[in-house]
Amino acid sequence: MFQANPLALLLGFANLSLLITAYVTSRRSSSQTARLYVYLLLAGSANLLFYALELSSTTLEWVMVWVRLENTAWVCVSAIAIWFLASYVRKEQWLRLPYVRIPLIVTPVLHLLLVWTNEWHGLAYTHTGVVMIDGLVYFDRLYGGGFLLTSATMIIMLYTMLIATLIHLWRGGVLYIRQGVPLIIAGVLISLGIGLTVLTDGTAYSNIDLAGIALALACIPLGWSIFRERLFQIIPTAHKWIIESMRDPIIILDLDGWIVDLNGTAGELLHILPELARGKKIQELSPDIALLLSTTPASTSHEPIEFLLHPVEGIDVSYEYQHLTVTSPQGVEVGSALILRDISSRKQAQNQALKLELEREKVRVARDLVVGIAHDFRTPLSEINLKAYLLSASGDTNKRKTILGEINERIHYIDDLIADMHFIIDLQTGANLETCEQVRFDDLRGTVTTYLAKICTEASLTFVDECTPNNAVIFCNPYHIDRALREIADNAGKFTPGGGTVTLRNSVRRSSVAIEFEDTGSGIEPDDLPHIFEWFYKPAARTAGGAGIGLPICKSIIEQHGGTISVVSTPGKGSRFTVELPRLHNPVSVISPRPV
Repeated sequence: MFQANPLALLLGFANLSLLITAYVTSRRSSSQTARLYVYLLLAGSANLLFYALELSSTTLEWVMVWVRLENTAWVCVSAIAIWFLASYVRKEQWLRLPYVRIPLIVTPVLHLLLVWTNEWHGLAYTHTGVVMIDGLVYFDRLYGGGFLLTSATMIIMLYTMLIATLIHLWRGGVLYIRQGVPLIIAGVLISLGIGLTVLTDGTAYSNIDLAGIALALACIPLGWSIFRERLFQIIPTAHKWIIESMRDPIIILDLDGWIVDLNGTAGELLHILPELARGKKIQELSPDIALLLSTTPASTSHEPIEFLLHPVEGIDVSYEYQHLTVTSPQGVEVGSALILRDISSRKQAQNQALKLELEREKVRVARDLVVGIAHDFRTPLSEINLKAYLLSASGDTNKRKTILGEINERIHYIDDLIADMHFIIDLQTGANLETCEQVRFDDLRGTVTTYLAKICTEASLTFVDECTPNNAVIFCNPYHIDRALREIADNAGKFTPGGGTVTLRNSVRRSSVAIEFEDTGSGIEPDDLPHIFEWFYKPAARTAGGAGIGLPICKSIIEQHGGTISVVSTPGKGSRFTVELPRLHNPVSVISPRPV
């Protein structure tokens, strides 16, 4: 039943070397590539073991058992070798491609089916038997078309992956070329073993399968690479120190958008283990990041871009990211790297700093407001105090009436100033927006036209009305908008000398309406122009009274309604104020004319 075949003993020593190499590799490296190499050595060891048992058996029944198991190991060797080569260059996503995955699964299964059921169809071996050579029994067989076809397919796939791996290593530079040398040697040895097995078919050496021996020899250069070059140790170590030690999420993509690698932080962000994420599309794991990548092409460097990420928990997190090009040592683009940085803490600190600055601004505005009010109250109160003294000292009835009138005027001024203070508070709280309604722009423009015409008549000015009727509707608080427009009309009449001209125009645009006040008055000095909308600002050249809050109130009202106010002025020639307000395109109902 068994025989002492010297070749089987030789295969035993080769098998022992494979097992030792597998043990040492498993002890020295824990990378995925090293694990696959260990699996490859174990599958090769099983192949040699069953081959040795085949050579040691003397009955056809047992020879066929070992031959079937030998082919099973050979199928495992081919599949693991292809997987190992893909991992060798960190291109596991190659195995997910349909034209690689389907043959890689179908061909080995078909090969094993043909071998284990050969008695039914004879597609694996057309003839099986034993033959006596030099006193030793050897397996005698003739390969069938099915065996040759499936074997050739697996060999072609294996060598295609080997060539693709070598090309990828060649493009990677000198370091990777040095790592590719063991693969070249292994490929040459396996090729020689397969070639000699085919060439010796039909000769006296046809019963010796040199392919298995060549496989054992091919593992020697790869083992030497592990011992000498630390091939599977330095790359994972560098990867761990460079990538895994970084707290920022890092995702490496190839040119087709497949995830090649990512660190643990990125895996936590995407809620997936790094080994499960490799070979997937980024779109599957994070549509938000995929959208960013599609809008921002990879480059060698660019400023970080801020964005909000919507994780599964539903709490938005602020990130900034960089999408950088990954190039080989020869400068060839091979993929891209996405580097994310959680800036939530920084944004929170910025928001706190902004809140603090706003609080300081509020204190400053309140201080200026108090100072301005104190100044504006002190003058009329001093006048009232003086008038009261003159009133008590005067016995003239007419003079006393005049003084009482002046006191009453100052009291009204103080009352108006207090009303303005309340109005400013309403503006700050947005209370005026609670009473907004749909108003025809022509109604507002009509009241302002009447008011401005009256001012011009009293001040001996020429009023030019260039307004045209329109059907525009705006959403506003009509009393407040009317106050803002009257403030501008007051200034036009106040700072235009007698004989001057004030012109009123309006226009309707796609999404807004505008009204323009132009006068031929004294104009505004360039140094004063940027400050005229500041609270309590009074140009030095202006002698007219006022608290310096009219135009700031006007600006606040218009901006709270989503509008803008601008001014163009030339000293000595006049000013032009333009107010623009958003219009409604689809009013809810017809607005009846109403007085403002």
